[in-house]
Amino acid sequence: DEIVRWTQKFMTIGNILAQVDPIHIGLPWAGIRAILVVSAHNQRIQVEVLEGVAQLSKLICRYQAFERVYLHDESTLQEPLKFRLRAALKELYSAVFMCLVEVSLYLERSLGKKILDSISFSDHFERHLNDIKHKEAEVLRYEAMSIKDSSYQQYVQVRQILSTYEDHLESEKRVKICDWLSKIDYYSHHREMKSRVLKETGNWFLDRREFKQWAEDSNSSLLWLRGNAGTGKTCLMSCTIEANLEEQGLDSKECLAYFYCSRTTSDVRQQEPRSILLSIVRQIAATLPGLPIKPPVVSIYERETAKGSLEANLSMEEIVSLLTELIQDHYEHVTLMIDALDECKVSDRSLLLETLSKLTYNHKTVVKTLVSSRNDPDIESHFSKIPNLSITATDNERDIMKYVQQNIDQRLLNGKARRKIKDKAAENLISKASGVFRWVTLQIDALCDPERVFTEADLEALLESLPANLEESYARMITDLDRLYPLPTRNTIKNALKLLICAECPMDVDDMVGALQLLSDYRQEDLNKAKILQMGRGLIIMEVERGCFAFAHLSVREYLEKQDEFNEKHAHVAAAEACL
Repeated sequence: DEIVRWTQKFMTIGNILAQVDPIHIGLPWAGIRAILVVSAHNQRIQVEVLEGVAQLSKLICRYQAFERVYLHDESTLQEPLKFRLRAALKELYSAVFMCLVEVSLYLERSLGKKILDSISFSDHFERHLNDIKHKEAEVLRYEAMSIKDSSYQQYVQVRQILSTYEDHLESEKRVKICDWLSKIDYYSHHREMKSRVLKETGNWFLDRREFKQWAEDSNSSLLWLRGNAGTGKTCLMSCTIEANLEEQGLDSKECLAYFYCSRTTSDVRQQEPRSILLSIVRQIAATLPGLPIKPPVVSIYERETAKGSLEANLSMEEIVSLLTELIQDHYEHVTLMIDALDECKVSDRSLLLETLSKLTYNHKTVVKTLVSSRNDPDIESHFSKIPNLSITATDNERDIMKYVQQNIDQRLLNGKARRKIKDKAAENLISKASGVFRWVTLQIDALCDPERVFTEADLEALLESLPANLEESYARMITDLDRLYPLPTRNTIKNALKLLICAECPMDVDDMVGALQLLSDYRQEDLNKAKILQMGRGLIIMEVERGCFAFAHLSVREYLEKQDEFNEKHAHVAAAEACL
Protein backbone atom coordinates (compact mmCIF):
# COMPACT_ATOMS: atom_id res chain seq x y z
CA ASP A 1 0.00 0.00 0.00
CA GLU A 2 2.86 2.42 0.87
CA ILE A 3 4.63 1.69 -2.46
CA VAL A 4 1.46 2.30 -4.41
CA ARG A 5 0.84 5.55 -2.50
CA TRP A 6 4.33 6.98 -3.26
CA THR A 7 4.11 5.82 -6.89
CA GLN A 8 0.85 7.73 -7.29
CA LYS A 9 2.44 10.88 -5.76
CA PHE A 10 5.41 10.61 -8.14
CA MET A 11 3.05 10.21 -11.10
CA THR A 12 1.16 13.34 -10.04
CA ILE A 13 4.44 15.41 -10.04
CA GLY A 14 5.48 13.96 -13.42
CA ASN A 15 2.09 14.87 -14.95
CA ILE A 16 2.57 18.50 -13.82
CA LEU A 17 6.10 18.74 -15.30
CA ALA A 18 4.93 17.19 -18.59
CA GLN A 19 2.29 19.90 -18.90
CA VAL A 20 4.95 22.65 -18.33
CA ASP A 21 7.28 21.35 -21.10
CA PRO A 22 5.31 18.88 -23.25
CA ILE A 23 7.86 18.98 -26.13
CA HIS A 24 10.96 17.88 -24.22
CA ILE A 25 9.40 16.04 -21.23
CA GLY A 26 5.96 14.82 -22.53
CA LEU A 27 7.06 11.90 -24.73
CA PRO A 28 9.67 10.41 -22.33
CA TRP A 29 7.24 10.85 -19.46
CA ALA A 30 4.52 8.90 -21.31
CA GLY A 31 6.79 5.84 -21.44
CA ILE A 32 7.84 6.16 -17.79
CA ARG A 33 4.21 6.72 -16.75
CA ALA A 34 3.04 3.56 -18.57
CA ILE A 35 5.66 1.49 -16.69
CA LEU A 36 4.60 3.08 -13.38
CA VAL A 37 0.83 2.42 -14.08
CA VAL A 38 1.42 -1.26 -14.84
CA SER A 39 3.67 -1.63 -11.77
CA ALA A 40 1.11 0.09 -9.52
CA HIS A 41 -1.67 -2.02 -11.02
CA ASN A 42 0.37 -5.15 -10.36
CA GLN A 43 0.77 -4.06 -6.74
CA ARG A 44 -3.01 -3.57 -6.38
CA ILE A 45 -3.67 -6.95 -8.01
CA GLN A 46 -1.39 -8.68 -5.52
CA VAL A 47 -3.16 -6.93 -2.65
CA GLU A 48 -6.54 -7.93 -4.09
CA VAL A 49 -5.33 -11.50 -4.57
CA LEU A 50 -4.14 -11.73 -0.97
CA GLU A 51 -7.41 -10.27 0.31
CA GLY A 52 -9.41 -12.54 -2.01
CA VAL A 53 -7.52 -15.65 -0.91
CA ALA A 54 -8.11 -14.71 2.73
CA GLN A 55 -11.86 -14.41 2.04
CA LEU A 56 -11.86 -17.73 0.21
CA SER A 57 -10.14 -19.38 3.19
CA LYS A 58 -12.86 -18.05 5.48
CA LEU A 59 -15.52 -19.20 3.01
CA ILE A 60 -14.11 -22.75 2.93
CA CYS A 61 -14.04 -22.92 6.74
CA ARG A 62 -17.57 -21.53 6.95
CA TYR A 63 -19.05 -24.13 4.60
CA GLN A 64 -17.26 -27.00 6.27
CA ALA A 65 -19.20 -26.04 9.39
CA PHE A 66 -22.26 -25.54 7.21
CA GLU A 67 -22.02 -29.17 6.03
CA ARG A 68 -21.82 -30.43 9.61
CA VAL A 69 -24.99 -28.51 10.50
CA TYR A 70 -27.21 -29.27 7.52
CA LEU A 71 -25.88 -32.37 5.79
CA HIS A 72 -25.00 -34.78 8.58
CA ASP A 73 -26.70 -38.20 8.70
CA GLU A 74 -29.14 -37.26 11.47
CA SER A 75 -30.25 -34.01 9.83
CA THR A 76 -34.04 -33.51 9.83
CA LEU A 77 -33.99 -31.87 6.39
CA GLN A 78 -36.16 -33.44 3.73
CA GLU A 79 -34.07 -35.53 1.30
CA PRO A 80 -34.91 -33.49 -1.86
CA LEU A 81 -33.80 -30.28 -0.13
CA LYS A 82 -30.69 -31.96 1.23
CA PHE A 83 -29.82 -33.16 -2.30
CA ARG A 84 -30.19 -29.67 -3.81
CA LEU A 85 -28.16 -28.09 -1.00
CA ARG A 86 -25.34 -30.60 -1.48
CA ALA A 87 -25.31 -29.94 -5.25
CA ALA A 88 -25.14 -26.17 -4.69
CA LEU A 89 -22.19 -26.63 -2.31
CA LYS A 90 -20.36 -28.71 -4.91
CA GLU A 91 -20.84 -25.93 -7.44
CA LEU A 92 -19.47 -23.39 -4.94
CA TYR A 93 -16.44 -25.52 -4.05
CA SER A 94 -15.73 -26.04 -7.76
CA ALA A 95 -15.79 -22.27 -8.38
CA VAL A 96 -13.45 -21.67 -5.42
CA PHE A 97 -11.07 -24.37 -6.66
CA MET A 98 -10.91 -22.87 -10.18
CA CYS A 99 -10.21 -19.44 -8.72
CA LEU A 100 -7.39 -20.75 -6.52
CA VAL A 101 -5.86 -22.57 -9.51
CA GLU A 102 -5.87 -19.31 -11.48
CA VAL A 103 -4.25 -17.44 -8.55
CA SER A 104 -1.63 -20.17 -8.08
CA LEU A 105 -0.63 -20.04 -11.75
CA TYR A 106 -0.41 -16.25 -11.62
CA LEU A 107 1.76 -16.18 -8.49
CA GLU A 108 4.20 -18.70 -9.97
CA ARG A 109 5.03 -16.35 -12.89
CA SER A 110 8.13 -14.13 -12.93
CA LEU A 111 7.84 -10.52 -11.82
CA GLY A 112 8.01 -9.25 -15.36
CA LYS A 113 5.40 -11.72 -16.52
CA LYS A 114 3.14 -10.76 -13.61
CA ILE A 115 3.46 -7.07 -14.52
CA LEU A 116 2.62 -7.75 -18.17
CA ASP A 117 -0.28 -10.12 -17.37
CA SER A 118 -1.70 -8.12 -14.45
CA ILE A 119 -4.50 -6.44 -16.43
CA SER A 120 -5.79 -9.62 -18.09
CA PHE A 121 -5.45 -11.55 -14.80
CA SER A 122 -7.38 -8.83 -13.02
CA ASP A 123 -10.33 -9.39 -15.35
CA HIS A 124 -10.15 -13.17 -14.91
CA PHE A 125 -9.85 -12.87 -11.14
CA GLU A 126 -12.86 -10.56 -10.95
CA ARG A 127 -14.93 -12.96 -13.04
CA HIS A 128 -13.96 -15.82 -10.73
CA LEU A 129 -14.95 -13.80 -7.65
CA ASN A 130 -18.29 -12.86 -9.23
CA ASP A 131 -18.92 -16.50 -10.09
CA ILE A 132 -18.14 -17.48 -6.50
CA LYS A 133 -20.55 -14.81 -5.21
CA HIS A 134 -23.25 -16.14 -7.52
CA LYS A 135 -22.65 -19.74 -6.42
CA GLU A 136 -22.61 -18.70 -2.76
CA ALA A 137 -25.90 -16.82 -3.21
CA GLU A 138 -27.41 -20.07 -4.52
CA VAL A 139 -26.14 -21.95 -1.46
CA LEU A 140 -27.52 -19.24 0.82
CA ARG A 141 -30.88 -19.51 -0.91
CA TYR A 142 -31.02 -23.20 -0.09
CA GLU A 143 -29.76 -22.43 3.40
CA ALA A 144 -32.76 -20.12 3.88
CA MET A 145 -35.01 -22.92 2.71
CA SER A 146 -33.23 -25.28 5.10
CA ILE A 147 -33.71 -22.90 8.00
CA LYS A 148 -37.36 -22.59 7.09
CA ASP A 149 -37.72 -26.36 6.88
CA SER A 150 -35.80 -26.86 10.08
CA SER A 151 -37.83 -24.15 11.79
CA TYR A 152 -41.02 -25.86 10.68
CA GLN A 153 -39.79 -29.18 12.04
CA GLN A 154 -38.87 -27.46 15.29
CA TYR A 155 -42.26 -25.74 15.28
CA VAL A 156 -43.96 -29.11 14.91
CA GLN A 157 -41.89 -30.53 17.76
CA VAL A 158 -42.55 -27.51 19.94
CA ARG A 159 -46.24 -27.67 19.06
CA GLN A 160 -46.33 -31.32 20.05
CA ILE A 161 -44.63 -30.51 23.33
CA LEU A 162 -47.01 -27.64 23.94
CA SER A 163 -49.95 -29.87 23.09
CA THR A 164 -48.68 -32.49 25.50
CA TYR A 165 -47.97 -30.05 28.28
CA GLU A 166 -50.73 -27.57 27.40
CA ASP A 167 -51.76 -25.28 30.15
CA HIS A 168 -54.28 -27.31 32.16
CA LEU A 169 -56.50 -24.40 33.03
CA GLU A 170 -57.00 -23.29 29.42
CA SER A 171 -57.64 -26.85 28.28
CA GLU A 172 -60.11 -27.37 31.08
CA LYS A 173 -61.91 -24.13 30.22
CA ARG A 174 -62.27 -25.18 26.59
CA VAL A 175 -63.81 -28.51 27.60
CA LYS A 176 -66.11 -26.77 30.07
CA ILE A 177 -67.39 -24.33 27.45
CA CYS A 178 -68.01 -27.12 24.94
CA ASP A 179 -69.78 -29.30 27.51
CA TRP A 180 -71.75 -26.30 28.77
CA LEU A 181 -73.11 -25.85 25.25
CA SER A 182 -73.87 -29.52 24.57
CA LYS A 183 -72.83 -32.90 25.93
CA ILE A 184 -74.26 -34.82 22.99
CA ASP A 185 -71.51 -36.99 21.49
CA TYR A 186 -72.32 -36.22 17.87
CA TYR A 187 -69.17 -37.84 16.50
CA SER A 188 -69.92 -41.16 18.22
CA HIS A 189 -73.36 -41.06 16.61
CA HIS A 190 -71.68 -40.64 13.24
CA ARG A 191 -69.23 -43.48 13.83
CA GLU A 192 -72.14 -45.71 14.84
CA MET A 193 -74.10 -44.91 11.69
CA LYS A 194 -71.01 -45.24 9.49
CA SER A 195 -70.31 -48.71 10.87
CA ARG A 196 -73.68 -49.91 9.56
CA VAL A 197 -73.03 -48.79 5.99
CA LEU A 198 -71.92 -51.43 3.50
CA LYS A 199 -68.73 -50.39 1.74
CA GLU A 200 -69.06 -48.85 -1.71
CA THR A 201 -72.78 -48.18 -1.35
CA GLY A 202 -74.50 -44.80 -1.44
CA ASN A 203 -72.36 -43.49 -4.29
CA TRP A 204 -75.42 -43.08 -6.50
CA PHE A 205 -76.61 -40.27 -4.23
CA LEU A 206 -73.32 -38.35 -4.48
CA ASP A 207 -73.48 -38.70 -8.27
CA ARG A 208 -77.06 -37.50 -8.63
CA ARG A 209 -77.60 -34.27 -10.56
CA GLU A 210 -79.60 -32.69 -7.72
CA PHE A 211 -76.86 -33.35 -5.18
CA LYS A 212 -74.06 -32.11 -7.45
CA GLN A 213 -75.99 -28.96 -8.23
CA TRP A 214 -76.48 -28.31 -4.51
CA ALA A 215 -72.82 -29.03 -3.67
CA GLU A 216 -71.30 -27.05 -6.54
CA ASP A 217 -73.58 -24.00 -6.45
CA SER A 218 -71.64 -20.91 -5.34
CA ASN A 219 -74.73 -19.55 -3.57
CA SER A 220 -76.41 -20.68 -0.36
CA SER A 221 -78.84 -23.54 -0.93
CA LEU A 222 -80.87 -26.19 0.87
CA LEU A 223 -81.48 -29.75 -0.37
CA TRP A 224 -84.07 -32.12 1.09
CA LEU A 225 -83.44 -35.88 0.85
CA ARG A 226 -86.83 -37.56 1.24
CA GLY A 227 -88.00 -41.17 1.37
CA ASN A 228 -90.25 -43.67 3.11
CA ALA A 229 -89.35 -45.57 6.27
CA GLY A 230 -86.39 -47.91 5.87
CA THR A 231 -85.20 -46.68 2.47
CA GLY A 232 -81.68 -45.95 3.73
CA LYS A 233 -81.78 -42.17 4.20
CA THR A 234 -79.55 -42.27 7.28
CA CYS A 235 -76.98 -44.43 5.48
CA LEU A 236 -76.88 -41.93 2.62
CA MET A 237 -76.49 -39.03 5.05
CA SER A 238 -73.71 -40.92 6.83
CA CYS A 239 -71.88 -41.45 3.51
CA THR A 240 -72.23 -37.76 2.69
CA ILE A 241 -71.08 -36.58 6.11
CA GLU A 242 -68.09 -38.91 5.96
CA ALA A 243 -67.15 -37.66 2.48
CA ASN A 244 -67.25 -34.07 3.76
CA LEU A 245 -65.22 -34.93 6.87
CA GLU A 246 -62.54 -36.53 4.68
CA GLU A 247 -62.36 -33.40 2.51
CA GLN A 248 -62.32 -31.04 5.48
CA GLY A 249 -58.98 -29.23 5.67
CA LEU A 250 -57.41 -26.75 8.05
CA ASP A 251 -59.15 -23.72 6.56
CA SER A 252 -60.49 -21.80 9.55
CA LYS A 253 -62.95 -19.98 7.28
CA GLU A 254 -64.85 -23.18 6.43
CA CYS A 255 -66.95 -25.27 8.75
CA LEU A 256 -68.99 -28.50 8.76
CA ALA A 257 -71.63 -29.26 11.41
CA TYR A 258 -74.00 -32.24 11.45
CA PHE A 259 -76.55 -34.00 13.63
CA TYR A 260 -78.45 -37.30 13.67
CA CYS A 261 -81.96 -36.85 15.07
CA SER A 262 -83.23 -40.09 16.58
CA ARG A 263 -86.16 -41.69 18.37
CA THR A 264 -84.53 -45.13 18.34
CA THR A 265 -82.40 -44.27 21.38
CA SER A 266 -83.59 -43.27 24.82
CA ASP A 267 -81.74 -39.95 24.60
CA VAL A 268 -84.59 -37.45 24.22
CA ARG A 269 -82.03 -34.72 23.46
CA GLN A 270 -81.73 -36.18 19.96
CA GLN A 271 -85.36 -35.20 19.37
CA GLU A 272 -85.36 -31.65 20.77
CA PRO A 273 -84.71 -28.64 18.48
CA ARG A 274 -82.90 -26.74 21.25
CA SER A 275 -80.48 -29.61 21.86
CA ILE A 276 -79.95 -30.11 18.14
CA LEU A 277 -79.11 -26.45 17.53
CA LEU A 278 -76.88 -26.23 20.61
CA SER A 279 -74.87 -29.18 19.27
CA ILE A 280 -74.53 -27.26 15.99
CA VAL A 281 -73.36 -24.20 17.97
CA ARG A 282 -70.73 -26.33 19.72
CA GLN A 283 -69.38 -27.63 16.41
CA ILE A 284 -69.28 -24.21 14.77
CA ALA A 285 -67.77 -22.53 17.84
CA ALA A 286 -64.83 -24.95 18.04
CA THR A 287 -64.07 -26.27 14.56
CA LEU A 288 -60.35 -27.08 14.87
CA PRO A 289 -58.63 -28.43 18.01
CA GLY A 290 -55.79 -25.91 17.92
CA LEU A 291 -57.96 -22.82 17.47
CA PRO A 292 -59.68 -20.91 20.28
CA ILE A 293 -63.43 -21.03 20.78
CA LYS A 294 -65.17 -18.19 18.98
CA PRO A 295 -65.43 -15.01 21.13
CA PRO A 296 -69.26 -14.68 21.05
CA VAL A 297 -69.60 -18.11 22.66
CA VAL A 298 -66.95 -17.37 25.30
CA SER A 299 -68.72 -14.11 26.11
CA ILE A 300 -72.11 -15.79 26.59
CA TYR A 301 -70.54 -18.60 28.63
CA GLU A 302 -68.85 -16.16 31.00
CA ARG A 303 -72.01 -14.07 31.31
CA GLU A 304 -74.28 -17.03 32.04
CA THR A 305 -71.93 -18.97 34.34
CA ALA A 306 -71.43 -15.78 36.36
CA LYS A 307 -75.15 -16.05 37.11
CA GLY A 308 -74.74 -19.68 38.21
CA SER A 309 -75.74 -21.40 34.95
CA LEU A 310 -74.52 -25.01 34.79
CA GLU A 311 -75.62 -25.57 31.19
CA ALA A 312 -76.67 -23.49 28.20
CA ASN A 313 -80.27 -22.68 29.11
CA LEU A 314 -80.57 -20.32 26.19
CA SER A 315 -83.86 -19.52 24.53
CA MET A 316 -84.41 -20.47 20.89
CA GLU A 317 -84.12 -16.78 19.98
CA GLU A 318 -80.73 -16.55 21.71
CA ILE A 319 -79.50 -19.74 20.06
CA VAL A 320 -80.57 -18.60 16.59
CA SER A 321 -79.01 -15.17 17.18
CA LEU A 322 -75.73 -16.78 18.31
CA LEU A 323 -75.66 -19.15 15.35
CA THR A 324 -76.33 -16.29 12.95
CA GLU A 325 -73.47 -14.25 14.44
CA LEU A 326 -71.05 -17.18 14.31
CA ILE A 327 -71.87 -18.02 10.70
CA GLN A 328 -72.00 -14.45 9.47
CA ASP A 329 -68.93 -13.01 11.21
CA HIS A 330 -66.51 -15.92 11.38
CA TYR A 331 -66.90 -18.05 8.24
CA GLU A 332 -66.99 -17.78 4.48
CA HIS A 333 -68.52 -21.23 3.90
CA VAL A 334 -70.63 -23.38 6.26
CA THR A 335 -72.14 -26.82 5.58
CA LEU A 336 -75.01 -28.06 7.78
CA MET A 337 -76.30 -31.64 7.61
CA ILE A 338 -79.28 -32.81 9.68
CA ASP A 339 -80.53 -36.39 9.39
CA ALA A 340 -84.05 -37.61 10.19
CA LEU A 341 -85.93 -34.36 10.82
CA ASP A 342 -89.08 -36.47 11.09
CA GLU A 343 -87.70 -37.96 14.33
CA CYS A 344 -87.82 -34.52 15.96
CA LYS A 345 -90.70 -33.84 18.34
CA VAL A 346 -93.65 -32.87 16.17
CA SER A 347 -94.73 -30.10 18.56
CA ASP A 348 -91.40 -28.24 18.15
CA ARG A 349 -90.47 -29.27 14.63
CA SER A 350 -91.77 -26.22 12.78
CA LEU A 351 -89.41 -23.98 14.74
CA LEU A 352 -86.42 -26.11 13.71
CA LEU A 353 -87.50 -26.06 10.06
CA GLU A 354 -87.85 -22.27 10.08
CA THR A 355 -84.47 -21.87 11.78
CA LEU A 356 -82.69 -24.01 9.18
CA SER A 357 -84.21 -21.92 6.39
CA LYS A 358 -83.15 -18.67 8.10
CA LEU A 359 -79.61 -19.90 8.71
CA THR A 360 -79.30 -20.96 5.08
CA TYR A 361 -80.58 -17.93 3.23
CA ASN A 362 -80.37 -14.84 5.42
CA HIS A 363 -76.70 -13.73 5.36
CA LYS A 364 -73.65 -13.16 3.18
CA THR A 365 -71.85 -16.37 4.19
CA VAL A 366 -72.39 -19.27 1.79
CA VAL A 367 -74.41 -21.86 3.72
CA LYS A 368 -75.13 -25.30 2.28
CA THR A 369 -77.81 -27.22 4.19
CA LEU A 370 -78.67 -30.88 3.56
CA VAL A 371 -81.57 -32.45 5.48
CA SER A 372 -83.29 -35.82 5.31
CA SER A 373 -86.70 -37.02 6.48
CA ARG A 374 -89.76 -39.01 5.62
CA ASN A 375 -92.56 -37.41 3.68
CA ASP A 376 -94.36 -36.07 6.76
CA PRO A 377 -97.00 -33.47 5.82
CA ASP A 378 -95.59 -30.58 7.88
CA ILE A 379 -92.06 -31.11 6.51
CA GLU A 380 -93.39 -31.51 2.98
CA SER A 381 -95.36 -28.27 3.33
CA HIS A 382 -92.38 -26.30 4.67
CA PHE A 383 -89.96 -27.56 2.00
CA SER A 384 -92.44 -27.49 -0.88
CA LYS A 385 -90.50 -24.83 -2.80
CA ILE A 386 -86.94 -26.03 -2.29
CA PRO A 387 -84.99 -28.64 -4.32
CA ASN A 388 -85.58 -32.20 -3.12
CA LEU A 389 -84.39 -35.67 -3.98
CA SER A 390 -86.85 -38.50 -3.40
CA ILE A 391 -85.52 -42.04 -2.95
CA THR A 392 -87.29 -44.49 -5.24
CA ALA A 393 -87.01 -48.26 -5.61
CA THR A 394 -84.72 -47.86 -8.62
CA ASP A 395 -82.37 -45.40 -6.86
CA ASN A 396 -81.00 -47.77 -4.23
CA GLU A 397 -81.62 -51.01 -6.13
CA ARG A 398 -77.91 -51.57 -6.77
CA ASP A 399 -77.06 -51.01 -3.11
CA ILE A 400 -79.79 -53.47 -2.08
CA MET A 401 -78.54 -56.02 -4.62
CA LYS A 402 -75.00 -55.71 -3.27
CA TYR A 403 -76.21 -56.08 0.32
CA VAL A 404 -78.39 -59.10 -0.53
CA GLN A 405 -75.73 -60.91 -2.57
CA GLN A 406 -73.03 -60.44 0.07
CA ASN A 407 -75.21 -61.62 2.97
CA ILE A 408 -76.88 -64.49 1.11
CA ASP A 409 -73.53 -65.85 -0.09
CA GLN A 410 -71.92 -65.68 3.35
CA ARG A 411 -74.78 -66.43 5.75
CA LEU A 412 -77.43 -68.62 4.09
CA LEU A 413 -77.08 -72.02 5.79
CA ASN A 414 -73.69 -70.76 6.97
CA GLY A 415 -72.66 -70.21 3.35
CA LYS A 416 -73.30 -73.87 2.39
CA ALA A 417 -76.59 -73.43 0.52
CA ARG A 418 -76.59 -74.46 -3.12
CA ARG A 419 -76.25 -71.72 -5.74
CA LYS A 420 -79.77 -72.42 -6.97
CA ILE A 421 -81.39 -71.67 -3.61
CA LYS A 422 -79.10 -68.68 -3.07
CA ASP A 423 -80.16 -67.19 -6.39
CA LYS A 424 -83.82 -67.85 -5.62
CA ALA A 425 -83.55 -66.14 -2.22
CA ALA A 426 -81.73 -63.14 -3.70
CA GLU A 427 -84.24 -62.79 -6.53
CA ASN A 428 -87.20 -62.90 -4.11
CA LEU A 429 -85.73 -60.32 -1.77
CA ILE A 430 -84.66 -57.88 -4.48
CA SER A 431 -87.96 -58.08 -6.37
CA LYS A 432 -90.06 -57.50 -3.23
CA ALA A 433 -87.86 -54.90 -1.52
CA SER A 434 -89.49 -51.86 -3.20
CA GLY A 435 -86.46 -49.83 -2.16
CA VAL A 436 -86.93 -50.56 1.57
CA PHE A 437 -83.53 -51.54 2.95
CA ARG A 438 -84.91 -52.26 6.39
CA TRP A 439 -87.36 -54.86 5.07
CA VAL A 440 -84.51 -56.64 3.26
CA THR A 441 -82.40 -56.65 6.44
CA LEU A 442 -85.21 -58.26 8.47
CA GLN A 443 -85.84 -60.99 5.88
CA ILE A 444 -82.14 -61.85 5.56
CA ASP A 445 -81.88 -62.11 9.36
CA ALA A 446 -84.87 -64.48 9.35
CA LEU A 447 -83.62 -66.60 6.45
CA CYS A 448 -80.12 -66.86 7.93
CA ASP A 449 -81.18 -67.57 11.54
CA PRO A 450 -79.14 -70.67 12.54
CA GLU A 451 -81.54 -71.43 15.40
CA ARG A 452 -84.60 -71.70 13.13
CA VAL A 453 -83.41 -72.54 9.61
CA PHE A 454 -81.63 -75.88 9.18
CA THR A 455 -82.38 -77.13 5.67
CA GLU A 456 -83.11 -75.86 2.19
CA ALA A 457 -86.69 -77.02 2.73
CA ASP A 458 -86.92 -74.54 5.64
CA LEU A 459 -85.64 -71.82 3.32
CA GLU A 460 -88.18 -72.71 0.63
CA ALA A 461 -91.01 -72.48 3.16
CA LEU A 462 -89.91 -69.07 4.41
CA LEU A 463 -89.44 -67.71 0.90
CA GLU A 464 -93.01 -68.72 0.05
CA SER A 465 -94.40 -66.67 2.94
CA LEU A 466 -92.31 -63.50 3.12
CA PRO A 467 -94.10 -60.65 4.92
CA ALA A 468 -95.36 -57.90 2.64
CA ASN A 469 -94.04 -54.91 4.59
CA LEU A 470 -92.33 -53.74 7.77
CA GLU A 471 -95.47 -53.85 9.94
CA GLU A 472 -96.17 -57.45 9.00
CA SER A 473 -92.51 -58.29 9.66
CA TYR A 474 -92.67 -56.87 13.19
CA ALA A 475 -96.02 -58.53 13.85
CA ARG A 476 -94.46 -61.91 13.05
CA MET A 477 -91.49 -61.18 15.31
CA ILE A 478 -93.74 -60.39 18.29
CA THR A 479 -95.85 -63.47 17.53
CA ASP A 480 -92.68 -65.57 17.46
CA LEU A 481 -91.76 -64.21 20.89
CA ASP A 482 -95.05 -65.51 22.29
CA ARG A 483 -94.83 -68.81 20.40
CA LEU A 484 -91.18 -69.79 20.78
CA TYR A 485 -90.07 -68.57 24.19
CA PRO A 486 -91.22 -69.57 27.69
CA LEU A 487 -93.01 -66.97 29.80
CA PRO A 488 -89.98 -65.63 31.77
CA THR A 489 -88.01 -64.93 28.60
CA ARG A 490 -91.08 -63.44 26.85
CA ASN A 491 -91.68 -61.07 29.74
CA THR A 492 -88.02 -60.10 29.93
CA ILE A 493 -87.70 -59.05 26.30
CA LYS A 494 -91.09 -57.29 26.32
CA ASN A 495 -90.08 -55.37 29.44
CA ALA A 496 -86.82 -54.38 27.74
CA LEU A 497 -88.83 -52.97 24.82
CA LYS A 498 -91.12 -51.08 27.22
CA LEU A 499 -88.16 -49.60 29.08
CA LEU A 500 -86.69 -48.30 25.82
CA ILE A 501 -90.02 -46.71 24.90
CA CYS A 502 -90.30 -44.66 28.08
CA ALA A 503 -86.64 -44.10 29.03
CA GLU A 504 -85.58 -40.44 29.12
CA CYS A 505 -81.84 -41.10 28.92
CA PRO A 506 -79.57 -43.74 27.32
CA MET A 507 -79.64 -47.17 28.98
CA ASP A 508 -76.33 -48.97 29.24
CA VAL A 509 -75.89 -52.65 30.13
CA ASP A 510 -75.95 -52.09 33.90
CA ASP A 511 -79.09 -49.94 33.68
CA MET A 512 -80.96 -52.45 31.53
CA VAL A 513 -79.84 -55.56 33.41
CA GLY A 514 -80.64 -53.96 36.77
CA ALA A 515 -84.13 -52.90 35.70
CA LEU A 516 -84.94 -56.24 34.02
CA GLN A 517 -83.77 -58.18 37.04
CA LEU A 518 -86.34 -56.31 39.14
CA LEU A 519 -89.12 -56.94 36.59
CA SER A 520 -88.47 -60.60 35.74
CA ASP A 521 -87.71 -63.99 37.20
CA TYR A 522 -84.14 -63.86 35.92
CA ARG A 523 -81.31 -63.59 38.38
CA GLN A 524 -78.87 -60.78 37.64
CA GLU A 525 -76.06 -63.21 36.83
CA ASP A 526 -78.29 -64.90 34.22
CA LEU A 527 -78.75 -61.66 32.28
CA ASN A 528 -76.10 -59.98 30.19
CA LYS A 529 -75.75 -57.94 27.03
CA ALA A 530 -75.44 -60.97 24.74
CA LYS A 531 -78.60 -62.64 26.07
CA ILE A 532 -80.68 -59.46 25.84
CA LEU A 533 -79.57 -58.91 22.24
CA GLN A 534 -80.18 -62.57 21.38
CA MET A 535 -83.71 -62.52 22.81
CA GLY A 536 -84.54 -59.21 21.12
CA ARG A 537 -82.73 -59.71 17.81
CA GLY A 538 -84.20 -57.63 15.05
CA LEU A 539 -85.84 -55.35 17.61
CA ILE A 540 -83.03 -54.23 19.92
CA ILE A 541 -79.40 -53.40 19.14
CA MET A 542 -76.40 -52.20 21.09
CA GLU A 543 -74.90 -48.91 19.93
CA VAL A 544 -71.26 -49.93 20.13
CA GLU A 545 -69.81 -46.42 20.19
CA ARG A 546 -71.86 -45.35 23.22
CA GLY A 547 -72.45 -48.75 24.81
CA CYS A 548 -76.22 -48.19 25.06
CA PHE A 549 -79.26 -50.21 24.01
CA ALA A 550 -81.52 -48.81 21.28
CA PHE A 551 -84.29 -49.85 18.93
CA ALA A 552 -82.92 -51.45 15.78
CA HIS A 553 -84.85 -48.92 13.69
CA LEU A 554 -87.41 -46.17 14.24
CA SER A 555 -90.01 -48.35 12.53
CA VAL A 556 -89.67 -50.84 15.45
CA ARG A 557 -90.65 -48.17 17.97
CA GLU A 558 -93.45 -46.88 15.78
CA TYR A 559 -94.92 -50.37 15.39
CA LEU A 560 -94.76 -51.11 19.12
CA GLU A 561 -96.34 -47.78 20.10
CA LYS A 562 -99.40 -48.73 18.04
CA GLN A 563 -99.85 -51.98 19.99
CA ASP A 564 -101.89 -51.88 23.21
CA GLU A 565 -99.37 -54.05 25.04
CA PHE A 566 -96.56 -51.59 24.36
CA ASN A 567 -98.30 -48.23 24.40
CA GLU A 568 -96.85 -45.42 26.48
CA LYS A 569 -99.12 -46.11 29.46
CA HIS A 570 -98.06 -49.75 29.79
CA ALA A 571 -94.43 -48.83 29.22
CA HIS A 572 -94.45 -46.31 32.08
CA VAL A 573 -96.20 -48.82 34.36
CA ALA A 574 -93.35 -51.28 33.76
CA ALA A 575 -90.78 -48.57 34.48
CA ALA A 576 -92.61 -47.54 37.66
CA GLU A 577 -92.70 -51.13 38.89
CA ALA A 578 -88.94 -51.36 38.42
CA CYS A 579 -88.50 -48.25 40.56
CA LEU A 580 -90.64 -49.46 43.50
